[in-house]
Amino acid sequence: MEKERKIFKIEVLSDDLSTVLETFDFPRQKYGQYLSLNDYVSPDGIDYIGFFVATAGEKSRLVSNELKEKGEFYRGHIVNSVGLELAEATSEYIHKMMRQDVGIIDKDITLNEILSAQYQGNRYSFGYPACPDLSDQRKLFNLLKPERYGISLTEEFMMYPEATVSAIVFSQPFCKYFNM
Repeated sequence: MEKERKIFKIEVLSDDLSTVLETFDFPRQKYGQYLSLNDYVSPDGIDYIGFFVATAGEKSRLVSNELKEKGEFYRGHIVNSVGLELAEATSEYIHKMMRQDVGIIDKDITLNEILSAQYQGNRYSFGYPACPDLSDQRKLFNLLKPERYGISLTEEFMMYPEATVSAIVFSQPFCKYFNM
């Protein structure tokens, strides 16, 4: 049996390709198919990945807290949940726009297929199984500068406001979600 395996780091280059802006190196599964997000970038020259940050802002959390202070816990929970879901829905919309930007058209896709991510490419968020190092949020922040929209990182690399989502996006058709 013969096999070859190569591991590549992901380097994010400037628009003119002259400067490495950030480097990401994702872990590999220790079992199963031995997958890594590094596998979703072509080793043959230049490939493209995307990054985004989406937020519903802090208003939903503030209103939620006010309601809870008045003893209206159910309404407070609902308002907070709507803010969180708005950030998720915005992420889905941004991901769709990013797929279109690279020529991927979702033809005749149903809402259920969208909700179960049955389209080409996937987005992965730091702190989850495929990219568990939450400190990579700092690199994403260095690239996107979301502070200008009122988004910040805590010392533990959690985003504020709470109703905020960030992701790295890969467009290859063979991308899939996996655990470590």
